Amino acid sequence: MVYALKLLFPVLIIGLLALFGLRPAFASLLSRTQYHRAAFLAIGATVIAFLAHSQLIYVVALAAVALFSQSYLGGGVRGKIAAYMLLALILPPLAYGIGGVGDINYVLELSGLRVLSLVLLPGAALKLLSDRTFVRPRWVAGVDLALVGYAALRIALMAPHSTLSSSLRSVVEVTLDILLPYYVVSRGIRQETDLRFVLSHLAMGCVFAASVGFAEFFVHRNLYSELQWVYGYKWQLTMTLMRGDHVRVQAMSPQPIVLAFEMIFALGVWTFLVGNEWRRKSVLLVYGLMAACLFFTFSRGPLLGAIVFGLCLLGVHKMSARAFVTLLLLLLASAIAVKALGADAAIMTALAGVFGSSEADISSIAYRNELLDTALALLRQSPWLGVPDYGARMQDLKQGEGIIDLVNSYIAIALDTGLIGLAIYLLPYGLVLNRLFRVLGPGDGLIAEVGKTRFARVFAALIIALLLTIFTTSTLSTMPFLLVMLLALPIARLSMSNVVIGTEQEAAPTRIYTPNGFPLTGR
Repeated sequence: MVYALKLLFPVLIIGLLALFGLRPAFASLLSRTQYHRAAFLAIGATVIAFLAHSQLIYVVALAAVALFSQSYLGGGVRGKIAAYMLLALILPPLAYGIGGVGDINYVLELSGLRVLSLVLLPGAALKLLSDRTFVRPRWVAGVDLALVGYAALRIALMAPHSTLSSSLRSVVEVTLDILLPYYVVSRGIRQETDLRFVLSHLAMGCVFAASVGFAEFFVHRNLYSELQWVYGYKWQLTMTLMRGDHVRVQAMSPQPIVLAFEMIFALGVWTFLVGNEWRRKSVLLVYGLMAACLFFTFSRGPLLGAIVFGLCLLGVHKMSARAFVTLLLLLLASAIAVKALGADAAIMTALAGVFGSSEADISSIAYRNELLDTALALLRQSPWLGVPDYGARMQDLKQGEGIIDLVNSYIAIALDTGLIGLAIYLLPYGLVLNRLFRVLGPGDGLIAEVGKTRFARVFAALIIALLLTIFTTSTLSTMPFLLVMLLALPIARLSMSNVVIGTEQEAAPTRIYTPNGFPLTGR
Protein backbone atom coordinates (compact mmCIF):
# COMPACT_ATOMS: atom_id res chain seq x y z
CA MET A 1 0.00 0.00 0.00
CA VAL A 2 2.81 2.42 0.91
CA TYR A 3 4.62 1.80 -2.38
CA ALA A 4 1.40 2.30 -4.38
CA LEU A 5 0.77 5.56 -2.53
CA LYS A 6 4.27 6.77 -3.42
CA LEU A 7 3.50 6.11 -7.08
CA LEU A 8 0.04 7.65 -6.87
CA PHE A 9 1.15 10.91 -5.23
CA PRO A 10 3.07 12.43 -8.21
CA VAL A 11 0.37 11.22 -10.64
CA LEU A 12 -2.34 12.99 -8.65
CA ILE A 13 -0.30 16.17 -8.27
CA ILE A 14 0.52 16.55 -11.96
CA GLY A 15 -2.94 15.35 -13.01
CA LEU A 16 -4.77 17.84 -10.81
CA LEU A 17 -2.47 20.66 -11.89
CA ALA A 18 -3.08 19.87 -15.55
CA LEU A 19 -6.85 19.30 -15.36
CA PHE A 20 -7.67 22.32 -13.23
CA GLY A 21 -4.90 24.57 -14.55
CA LEU A 22 -6.09 24.07 -18.12
CA ARG A 23 -9.79 24.49 -17.34
CA PRO A 24 -9.93 27.82 -19.31
CA ALA A 25 -9.02 25.94 -22.52
CA PHE A 26 -12.29 23.98 -22.23
CA ALA A 27 -14.43 26.98 -21.27
CA SER A 28 -16.31 27.04 -24.59
CA LEU A 29 -16.63 23.26 -24.75
CA LEU A 30 -17.94 22.18 -21.34
CA SER A 31 -19.72 24.00 -18.55
CA ARG A 32 -17.93 24.33 -15.23
CA THR A 33 -20.07 21.57 -13.72
CA GLN A 34 -19.52 19.22 -16.66
CA TYR A 35 -15.78 19.81 -16.58
CA HIS A 36 -15.42 19.30 -12.84
CA ARG A 37 -17.45 16.10 -12.93
CA ALA A 38 -15.25 14.70 -15.69
CA ALA A 39 -12.09 15.70 -13.79
CA PHE A 40 -13.27 14.10 -10.53
CA LEU A 41 -14.25 10.95 -12.42
CA ALA A 42 -10.77 10.71 -13.95
CA ILE A 43 -9.12 11.20 -10.56
CA GLY A 44 -11.41 8.62 -8.93
CA ALA A 45 -10.62 5.98 -11.55
CA THR A 46 -6.90 6.69 -11.13
CA VAL A 47 -7.05 6.26 -7.35
CA ILE A 48 -8.78 2.90 -7.82
CA ALA A 49 -6.12 1.77 -10.30
CA PHE A 50 -3.33 2.45 -7.82
CA LEU A 51 -4.96 1.31 -4.59
CA ALA A 52 -7.15 -1.68 -5.49
CA HIS A 53 -4.18 -4.08 -4.99
CA SER A 54 -6.21 -6.96 -6.43
CA GLN A 55 -7.14 -7.47 -10.05
CA LEU A 56 -10.60 -8.68 -9.08
CA ILE A 57 -11.21 -5.71 -6.78
CA TYR A 58 -9.93 -3.39 -9.53
CA VAL A 59 -12.35 -4.82 -12.11
CA VAL A 60 -15.33 -4.70 -9.74
CA ALA A 61 -14.54 -1.15 -8.59
CA LEU A 62 -14.03 0.01 -12.19
CA ALA A 63 -17.38 -1.49 -13.16
CA ALA A 64 -19.03 0.42 -10.30
CA VAL A 65 -17.35 3.67 -11.41
CA ALA A 66 -18.45 3.11 -15.01
CA LEU A 67 -22.03 2.37 -13.89
CA PHE A 68 -22.05 5.57 -11.84
CA SER A 69 -20.38 7.67 -14.54
CA GLN A 70 -23.04 7.25 -17.20
CA SER A 71 -25.57 9.30 -15.23
CA TYR A 72 -22.95 11.47 -13.53
CA LEU A 73 -21.87 12.87 -16.91
CA GLY A 74 -25.39 13.60 -18.09
CA GLY A 75 -27.14 10.32 -18.72
CA GLY A 76 -28.44 8.80 -21.94
CA VAL A 77 -26.36 7.41 -24.78
CA ARG A 78 -24.29 10.59 -24.90
CA GLY A 79 -23.28 10.26 -21.25
CA LYS A 80 -22.28 6.62 -21.72
CA ILE A 81 -20.12 7.37 -24.74
CA ALA A 82 -18.49 10.34 -22.98
CA ALA A 83 -17.65 8.19 -19.93
CA TYR A 84 -16.22 5.49 -22.21
CA MET A 85 -14.06 8.00 -24.09
CA LEU A 86 -12.76 9.67 -20.93
CA LEU A 87 -11.90 6.52 -19.00
CA ALA A 88 -10.55 4.51 -21.96
CA LEU A 89 -7.37 6.57 -22.19
CA ILE A 90 -6.51 6.90 -18.49
CA LEU A 91 -6.64 3.27 -17.37
CA PRO A 92 -3.51 1.12 -17.04
CA PRO A 93 -3.41 -2.12 -19.09
CA LEU A 94 -4.33 -4.13 -16.02
CA ALA A 95 -6.64 -7.12 -16.56
CA TYR A 96 -8.37 -9.88 -14.63
CA GLY A 97 -8.50 -13.36 -16.11
CA ILE A 98 -11.76 -15.24 -15.58
CA GLY A 99 -10.68 -18.82 -14.91
CA GLY A 100 -12.02 -21.76 -16.89
CA VAL A 101 -13.01 -25.32 -16.06
CA GLY A 102 -11.79 -28.63 -17.40
CA ASP A 103 -9.75 -28.25 -20.57
CA ILE A 104 -10.51 -24.50 -20.77
CA ASN A 105 -7.65 -22.56 -19.21
CA TYR A 106 -9.56 -19.28 -18.96
CA VAL A 107 -12.81 -17.87 -20.23
CA LEU A 108 -11.94 -14.22 -20.85
CA GLU A 109 -9.39 -11.61 -19.84
CA LEU A 110 -11.21 -8.54 -18.58
CA SER A 111 -9.16 -5.44 -19.35
CA GLY A 112 -10.28 -1.96 -18.40
CA LEU A 113 -11.64 -1.31 -21.89
CA ARG A 114 -13.65 -4.51 -21.84
CA VAL A 115 -15.14 -3.67 -18.45
CA LEU A 116 -16.21 -0.29 -19.85
CA SER A 117 -17.70 -1.98 -22.92
CA LEU A 118 -19.63 -4.49 -20.83
CA VAL A 119 -21.03 -1.90 -18.43
CA LEU A 120 -21.65 1.11 -20.67
CA LEU A 121 -22.35 -0.06 -24.21
CA PRO A 122 -24.79 -3.03 -24.39
CA GLY A 123 -27.73 -1.01 -23.05
CA ALA A 124 -26.94 1.84 -25.44
CA ALA A 125 -26.66 -0.60 -28.35
CA LEU A 126 -30.04 -2.19 -27.57
CA LYS A 127 -31.65 1.24 -27.37
CA LEU A 128 -30.18 2.23 -30.73
CA LEU A 129 -31.21 -1.08 -32.32
CA SER A 130 -34.82 -0.50 -31.30
CA ASP A 131 -34.86 3.05 -32.71
CA ARG A 132 -36.22 2.95 -36.26
CA THR A 133 -36.59 6.70 -36.68
CA PHE A 134 -32.97 7.48 -37.56
CA VAL A 135 -31.75 6.14 -40.90
CA ARG A 136 -28.07 5.99 -41.78
CA PRO A 137 -26.81 6.67 -45.32
CA ARG A 138 -26.57 3.57 -47.52
CA TRP A 139 -22.78 3.83 -47.90
CA VAL A 140 -22.34 3.13 -44.18
CA ALA A 141 -23.42 -0.47 -44.82
CA GLY A 142 -20.19 -0.99 -46.78
CA VAL A 143 -18.12 0.08 -43.75
CA ASP A 144 -20.19 -2.16 -41.48
CA LEU A 145 -19.79 -5.21 -43.71
CA ALA A 146 -16.05 -4.69 -44.18
CA LEU A 147 -15.47 -4.29 -40.45
CA VAL A 148 -17.46 -7.41 -39.58
CA GLY A 149 -16.06 -9.27 -42.59
CA TYR A 150 -12.43 -8.71 -41.59
CA ALA A 151 -13.09 -9.91 -38.04
CA ALA A 152 -14.96 -12.98 -39.32
CA LEU A 153 -12.22 -13.82 -41.84
CA ARG A 154 -9.49 -13.58 -39.22
CA ILE A 155 -11.34 -15.80 -36.75
CA ALA A 156 -12.22 -18.31 -39.49
CA LEU A 157 -8.59 -18.58 -40.62
CA MET A 158 -7.44 -19.06 -37.03
CA ALA A 159 -10.09 -21.70 -36.25
CA PRO A 160 -8.28 -24.74 -37.77
CA HIS A 161 -5.27 -23.97 -35.56
CA SER A 162 -7.24 -23.12 -32.40
CA THR A 163 -9.65 -24.80 -30.02
CA LEU A 164 -13.37 -24.11 -30.07
CA SER A 165 -13.15 -22.21 -26.80
CA SER A 166 -10.37 -20.02 -28.21
CA SER A 167 -12.44 -19.21 -31.31
CA LEU A 168 -15.49 -18.33 -29.21
CA ARG A 169 -13.32 -16.17 -26.97
CA SER A 170 -12.03 -14.32 -30.05
CA VAL A 171 -15.63 -13.58 -31.07
CA VAL A 172 -16.38 -12.10 -27.65
CA GLU A 173 -13.15 -10.08 -27.62
CA VAL A 174 -13.64 -8.54 -31.06
CA THR A 175 -17.24 -7.71 -30.15
CA LEU A 176 -16.26 -5.92 -26.94
CA ASP A 177 -13.11 -4.26 -28.30
CA ILE A 178 -14.20 -3.25 -31.80
CA LEU A 179 -17.76 -3.92 -32.95
CA LEU A 180 -19.71 -2.68 -29.92
CA PRO A 181 -17.81 0.65 -29.55
CA TYR A 182 -18.02 1.17 -33.33
CA TYR A 183 -21.78 0.59 -33.44
CA VAL A 184 -22.68 2.73 -30.43
CA VAL A 185 -20.47 5.69 -31.41
CA SER A 186 -21.39 5.66 -35.11
CA ARG A 187 -25.13 5.41 -34.34
CA GLY A 188 -25.39 7.14 -30.98
CA ILE A 189 -23.93 10.58 -31.78
CA ARG A 190 -26.61 12.42 -33.72
CA GLN A 191 -26.04 16.11 -33.09
CA GLU A 192 -23.11 18.48 -33.34
CA THR A 193 -23.41 19.31 -29.64
CA ASP A 194 -23.24 15.62 -28.72
CA LEU A 195 -20.13 15.15 -30.85
CA ARG A 196 -18.34 18.07 -29.24
CA PHE A 197 -19.42 16.92 -25.77
CA VAL A 198 -18.05 13.42 -26.32
CA LEU A 199 -14.79 14.56 -27.92
CA SER A 200 -14.24 17.11 -25.15
CA HIS A 201 -14.22 14.27 -22.62
CA LEU A 202 -11.82 12.30 -24.80
CA ALA A 203 -9.58 15.39 -24.95
CA MET A 204 -9.66 15.63 -21.15
CA GLY A 205 -8.48 12.04 -20.90
CA CYS A 206 -5.67 12.84 -23.30
CA VAL A 207 -4.66 15.91 -21.27
CA PHE A 208 -4.46 13.76 -18.14
CA ALA A 209 -2.35 11.13 -19.94
CA ALA A 210 -0.10 13.80 -21.45
CA SER A 211 0.49 15.38 -18.03
CA VAL A 212 1.63 12.03 -16.60
CA GLY A 213 3.96 11.53 -19.55
CA PHE A 214 5.33 15.04 -19.04
CA ALA A 215 6.00 14.25 -15.38
CA GLU A 216 7.74 10.96 -16.22
CA PHE A 217 10.23 12.75 -18.43
CA PHE A 218 11.35 15.02 -15.59
CA VAL A 219 11.35 12.43 -12.79
CA HIS A 220 13.13 9.99 -15.12
CA ARG A 221 10.81 7.17 -14.15
CA ASN A 222 7.79 5.31 -15.57
CA LEU A 223 5.11 5.61 -12.88
CA TYR A 224 2.31 3.31 -14.03
CA SER A 225 4.54 0.46 -15.21
CA GLU A 226 5.70 -0.16 -11.64
CA LEU A 227 2.15 -1.19 -10.75
CA GLN A 228 3.09 -4.53 -12.30
CA TRP A 229 4.99 -5.35 -9.12
CA VAL A 230 2.08 -4.22 -6.93
CA TYR A 231 -0.43 -6.46 -8.73
CA GLY A 232 1.91 -9.24 -9.80
CA TYR A 233 0.60 -8.88 -13.35
CA LYS A 234 2.94 -8.28 -16.29
CA TRP A 235 1.72 -6.12 -19.17
CA GLN A 236 4.97 -4.99 -20.81
CA LEU A 237 8.64 -5.84 -21.23
CA THR A 238 10.56 -5.90 -17.99
CA MET A 239 13.21 -3.39 -19.06
CA THR A 240 12.79 0.40 -19.02
CA LEU A 241 12.96 1.73 -22.57
CA MET A 242 15.50 4.49 -23.06
CA ARG A 243 16.53 6.83 -25.87
CA GLY A 244 20.05 7.92 -25.10
CA ASP A 245 20.05 9.12 -21.49
CA HIS A 246 16.29 9.78 -21.42
CA VAL A 247 13.46 7.54 -20.29
CA ARG A 248 10.87 7.07 -23.02
CA VAL A 249 7.63 8.15 -21.36
CA GLN A 250 4.56 5.94 -21.60
CA ALA A 251 2.19 7.07 -18.80
CA MET A 252 -0.63 4.51 -18.43
CA SER A 253 0.02 2.81 -21.78
CA PRO A 254 2.07 -0.41 -22.07
CA GLN A 255 4.59 1.09 -24.52
CA PRO A 256 5.79 4.59 -25.46
CA ILE A 257 4.60 4.13 -29.02
CA VAL A 258 1.00 3.61 -27.80
CA LEU A 259 1.10 6.88 -25.86
CA ALA A 260 2.56 8.63 -28.93
CA PHE A 261 -0.27 7.24 -31.06
CA GLU A 262 -2.81 8.56 -28.54
CA MET A 263 -1.19 11.99 -28.64
CA ILE A 264 -1.49 12.24 -32.44
CA PHE A 265 -5.17 11.38 -32.13
CA ALA A 266 -5.48 13.94 -29.33
CA LEU A 267 -3.88 16.68 -31.44
CA GLY A 268 -6.39 15.99 -34.21
CA VAL A 269 -9.38 16.02 -31.88
CA TRP A 270 -8.16 19.20 -30.18
CA THR A 271 -7.66 20.92 -33.55
CA PHE A 272 -11.26 20.16 -34.47
CA LEU A 273 -12.65 21.24 -31.10
CA VAL A 274 -10.89 24.60 -30.70
CA GLY A 275 -11.38 25.84 -34.26
CA ASN A 276 -10.49 29.50 -34.57
CA GLU A 277 -9.79 29.76 -30.84
CA TRP A 278 -6.36 28.17 -31.25
CA ARG A 279 -4.61 31.49 -30.51
CA ARG A 280 -5.82 31.58 -26.91
CA LYS A 281 -3.01 31.04 -24.40
CA SER A 282 -4.73 28.19 -22.55
CA VAL A 283 -5.51 26.40 -25.83
CA LEU A 284 -1.88 26.71 -26.92
CA LEU A 285 -0.78 25.28 -23.57
CA VAL A 286 -2.87 22.17 -24.26
CA TYR A 287 -1.26 21.89 -27.69
CA GLY A 288 2.16 22.28 -26.08
CA LEU A 289 1.48 19.64 -23.42
CA MET A 290 0.31 17.08 -26.00
CA ALA A 291 3.18 17.83 -28.39
CA ALA A 292 5.77 17.63 -25.59
CA CYS A 293 4.39 14.29 -24.40
CA LEU A 294 4.50 13.00 -27.99
CA PHE A 295 8.12 14.11 -28.35
CA PHE A 296 9.18 12.65 -24.99
CA THR A 297 8.05 9.18 -26.10
CA PHE A 298 10.97 9.35 -28.58
CA SER A 299 8.96 7.16 -30.96
CA ARG A 300 10.16 7.73 -34.51
CA GLY A 301 7.13 6.32 -36.34
CA PRO A 302 4.55 8.44 -34.50
CA LEU A 303 6.76 11.53 -34.75
CA LEU A 304 6.78 11.02 -38.51
CA GLY A 305 3.01 10.46 -38.36
CA ALA A 306 2.53 13.74 -36.50
CA ILE A 307 4.52 15.58 -39.18
CA VAL A 308 2.40 13.93 -41.87
CA PHE A 309 -0.75 14.97 -40.00
CA GLY A 310 0.37 18.60 -40.06
CA LEU A 311 1.33 18.44 -43.73
CA CYS A 312 -1.97 16.77 -44.69
CA LEU A 313 -3.95 19.31 -42.68
CA LEU A 314 -2.16 22.08 -44.53
CA GLY A 315 -2.59 20.28 -47.86
CA VAL A 316 -6.35 19.77 -47.59
CA HIS A 317 -6.68 23.41 -46.54
CA LYS A 318 -4.62 24.88 -49.39
CA MET A 319 -5.38 22.43 -52.22
CA SER A 320 -8.53 21.19 -53.86
CA ALA A 321 -9.70 17.75 -52.76
CA ARG A 322 -9.01 16.29 -56.20
CA ALA A 323 -5.47 17.70 -56.35
CA PHE A 324 -4.69 16.48 -52.84
CA VAL A 325 -5.97 12.95 -53.52
CA THR A 326 -4.04 12.82 -56.79
CA LEU A 327 -0.83 13.85 -55.02
CA LEU A 328 -1.47 11.32 -52.27
CA LEU A 329 -1.97 8.47 -54.74
CA LEU A 330 1.16 9.44 -56.64
CA LEU A 331 3.22 9.36 -53.43
CA LEU A 332 1.78 5.97 -52.53
CA ALA A 333 2.50 4.59 -56.00
CA SER A 334 6.05 5.95 -55.81
CA ALA A 335 6.66 4.27 -52.45
CA ILE A 336 5.43 0.93 -53.80
CA ALA A 337 7.59 1.32 -56.92
CA VAL A 338 10.68 2.12 -54.85
CA LYS A 339 10.21 -1.06 -52.81
CA ALA A 340 9.41 -3.18 -55.85
CA LEU A 341 12.56 -1.99 -57.62
CA GLY A 342 14.70 -2.62 -54.55
CA ALA A 343 15.69 1.03 -54.27
CA ASP A 344 14.71 1.33 -50.62
CA ALA A 345 18.23 0.76 -49.27
CA ALA A 346 19.12 4.40 -49.84
CA ILE A 347 15.97 5.50 -48.01
CA MET A 348 16.81 3.24 -45.05
CA THR A 349 20.29 4.76 -44.94
CA ALA A 350 18.81 8.26 -44.98
CA LEU A 351 16.37 7.39 -42.17
CA ALA A 352 19.22 5.96 -40.13
CA GLY A 353 21.08 9.23 -40.62
CA VAL A 354 18.09 11.30 -39.47
CA PHE A 355 16.70 9.14 -36.65
CA GLY A 356 19.61 6.90 -35.75
CA SER A 357 21.46 8.45 -32.83
CA SER A 358 23.01 5.20 -31.65
CA GLU A 359 23.82 1.70 -32.84
CA ALA A 360 20.57 0.44 -31.28
CA ASP A 361 18.53 3.04 -33.18
CA ILE A 362 20.17 2.12 -36.48
CA SER A 363 19.63 -1.59 -35.85
CA SER A 364 15.95 -0.91 -35.09
CA ILE A 365 15.50 0.73 -38.50
CA ALA A 366 17.40 -2.13 -40.17
CA TYR A 367 15.20 -4.65 -38.32
CA ARG A 368 12.06 -3.08 -39.77
CA ASN A 369 13.44 -3.31 -43.27
CA GLU A 370 14.48 -6.93 -42.76
CA LEU A 371 11.06 -7.74 -41.32
CA LEU A 372 9.36 -6.26 -44.39
CA ASP A 373 11.61 -8.21 -46.77
CA THR A 374 11.02 -11.48 -44.91
CA ALA A 375 7.26 -10.98 -44.79
CA LEU A 376 7.06 -10.17 -48.50
CA ALA A 377 9.04 -13.32 -49.29
CA LEU A 378 6.59 -15.42 -47.24
CA LEU A 379 3.57 -13.74 -48.81
CA ARG A 380 4.79 -14.58 -52.31
CA GLN A 381 4.37 -18.24 -51.35
CA SER A 382 0.83 -17.80 -49.97
CA PRO A 383 -0.49 -14.36 -50.92
CA TRP A 384 -4.28 -14.55 -50.69
CA LEU A 385 -5.17 -15.96 -47.27
CA GLY A 386 -1.95 -15.53 -45.36
CA VAL A 387 0.79 -17.78 -44.01
CA PRO A 388 -0.52 -20.02 -41.19
CA ASP A 389 2.88 -20.97 -39.76
CA TYR A 390 4.75 -17.74 -40.40
CA GLY A 391 6.05 -17.60 -36.81
CA ALA A 392 8.07 -20.77 -37.31
CA ARG A 393 9.66 -19.29 -40.45
CA MET A 394 10.71 -16.03 -38.80
CA GLN A 395 12.76 -17.37 -35.89
CA ASP A 396 15.82 -15.41 -37.01
CA LEU A 397 13.92 -12.19 -36.26
CA LYS A 398 13.54 -12.88 -32.54
CA GLN A 399 14.15 -9.83 -30.37
CA GLY A 400 14.77 -9.29 -26.67
CA GLU A 401 12.88 -11.60 -24.29
CA GLY A 402 12.34 -14.11 -27.12
CA ILE A 403 9.62 -12.34 -29.14
CA ILE A 404 9.19 -11.77 -32.86
CA ASP A 405 8.20 -8.12 -32.91
CA LEU A 406 5.96 -7.48 -35.93
CA VAL A 407 6.54 -3.73 -35.92
CA ASN A 408 4.33 -3.23 -38.96
CA SER A 409 0.57 -3.67 -38.66
CA TYR A 410 0.10 -4.30 -42.37
CA ILE A 411 2.62 -7.14 -42.29
CA ALA A 412 0.80 -8.72 -39.34
CA ILE A 413 -2.57 -8.38 -41.09
CA ALA A 414 -1.28 -9.75 -44.39
CA LEU A 415 0.48 -12.71 -42.73
CA ASP A 416 -2.66 -13.52 -40.72
CA THR A 417 -5.29 -13.03 -43.43
CA GLY A 418 -3.44 -12.51 -46.71
CA LEU A 419 -3.91 -9.77 -49.26
CA ILE A 420 -7.66 -10.42 -49.20
CA GLY A 421 -7.78 -9.66 -45.49
CA LEU A 422 -5.56 -6.61 -45.90
CA ALA A 423 -7.85 -5.24 -48.60
CA ILE A 424 -10.93 -5.79 -46.42
CA TYR A 425 -9.17 -4.13 -43.48
CA LEU A 426 -8.34 -1.01 -45.50
CA LEU A 427 -11.68 -0.80 -47.32
CA PRO A 428 -13.59 1.02 -44.52
CA TYR A 429 -10.93 3.71 -44.30
CA GLY A 430 -11.08 4.17 -48.05
CA LEU A 431 -14.87 4.54 -47.94
CA VAL A 432 -14.75 7.07 -45.11
CA LEU A 433 -11.93 9.05 -46.72
CA ASN A 434 -13.90 9.17 -49.96
CA ARG A 435 -16.87 10.70 -48.16
CA LEU A 436 -14.71 13.19 -46.30
CA PHE A 437 -13.05 14.34 -49.51
CA ARG A 438 -16.45 14.69 -51.16
CA VAL A 439 -17.42 17.07 -48.38
CA LEU A 440 -14.36 19.18 -49.21
CA GLY A 441 -15.42 19.75 -52.81
CA PRO A 442 -18.58 20.05 -54.90
CA GLY A 443 -20.73 17.13 -53.79
CA ASP A 444 -23.32 14.89 -55.32
CA GLY A 445 -26.10 15.21 -52.81
CA LEU A 446 -24.20 14.08 -49.70
CA ILE A 447 -23.60 17.30 -47.77
CA ALA A 448 -22.34 19.79 -50.30
CA GLU A 449 -21.32 23.07 -48.77
CA VAL A 450 -19.13 25.49 -50.66
CA GLY A 451 -15.64 25.72 -49.13
CA LYS A 452 -13.73 23.35 -46.88
CA THR A 453 -15.08 22.23 -43.53
CA ARG A 454 -13.04 21.71 -40.40
CA PHE A 455 -14.22 18.27 -39.44
CA ALA A 456 -13.54 16.79 -42.86
CA ARG A 457 -10.12 18.42 -43.05
CA VAL A 458 -9.01 17.26 -39.63
CA PHE A 459 -10.26 13.68 -39.82
CA ALA A 460 -9.06 13.13 -43.38
CA ALA A 461 -5.58 14.25 -42.28
CA LEU A 462 -5.81 12.18 -39.10
CA ILE A 463 -6.79 8.98 -40.92
CA ILE A 464 -3.90 9.34 -43.38
CA ALA A 465 -1.38 10.10 -40.62
CA LEU A 466 -2.41 7.23 -38.35
CA LEU A 467 -2.61 4.72 -41.19
CA LEU A 468 0.96 5.69 -42.00
CA THR A 469 1.96 5.42 -38.33
CA ILE A 470 0.83 1.80 -38.01
CA PHE A 471 3.18 0.97 -40.89
CA THR A 472 5.92 1.40 -38.28
CA THR A 473 4.33 -0.42 -35.36
CA SER A 474 1.98 -3.20 -34.39
CA THR A 475 -1.42 -2.26 -32.97
CA LEU A 476 -1.97 -2.95 -29.29
CA SER A 477 -3.69 -1.63 -26.18
CA THR A 478 -5.88 1.39 -27.08
CA MET A 479 -4.67 1.62 -30.68
CA PRO A 480 -7.38 -0.66 -32.19
CA PHE A 481 -10.01 1.35 -30.30
CA LEU A 482 -8.70 4.66 -31.67
CA LEU A 483 -8.41 3.23 -35.19
CA VAL A 484 -12.05 2.16 -35.14
CA MET A 485 -12.99 5.62 -33.84
CA LEU A 486 -11.48 7.00 -37.06
CA LEU A 487 -14.39 5.24 -38.73
CA ALA A 488 -17.17 5.66 -36.18
CA LEU A 489 -16.78 9.40 -35.55
CA PRO A 490 -16.81 10.46 -39.25
CA ILE A 491 -19.77 8.16 -39.87
CA ALA A 492 -21.66 9.79 -37.02
CA ARG A 493 -20.83 13.28 -38.28
CA LEU A 494 -21.51 12.61 -41.94
CA SER A 495 -24.81 10.93 -41.09
CA MET A 496 -26.22 14.08 -39.57
CA SER A 497 -28.75 15.87 -41.73
CA ASN A 498 -27.62 18.55 -44.19
CA VAL A 499 -25.72 20.78 -41.80
CA VAL A 500 -22.36 22.47 -41.93
CA ILE A 501 -19.66 20.07 -40.77
CA GLY A 502 -17.35 22.05 -38.58
CA THR A 503 -17.39 24.41 -35.65
CA GLU A 504 -18.71 27.44 -37.45
CA GLN A 505 -20.88 28.45 -40.41
CA GLU A 506 -19.04 29.35 -43.59
CA ALA A 507 -19.44 32.92 -44.77
CA ALA A 508 -19.85 31.79 -48.37
CA PRO A 509 -23.28 30.78 -49.73
CA THR A 510 -24.35 27.20 -49.10
CA ARG A 511 -25.54 25.24 -52.09
CA ILE A 512 -27.11 21.79 -52.21
CA TYR A 513 -26.28 19.80 -55.33
CA THR A 514 -28.35 17.26 -57.20
CA PRO A 515 -26.81 13.85 -58.04
CA ASN A 516 -25.73 15.12 -61.46
CA GLY A 517 -23.75 17.94 -59.87
CA PHE A 518 -25.99 20.95 -60.65
CA PRO A 519 -26.83 23.42 -57.87
CA LEU A 520 -30.35 23.07 -56.57
CA THR A 521 -30.69 26.07 -54.25
CA GLY A 522 -28.96 29.34 -53.57
CA ARG A 523 -28.13 31.01 -50.31
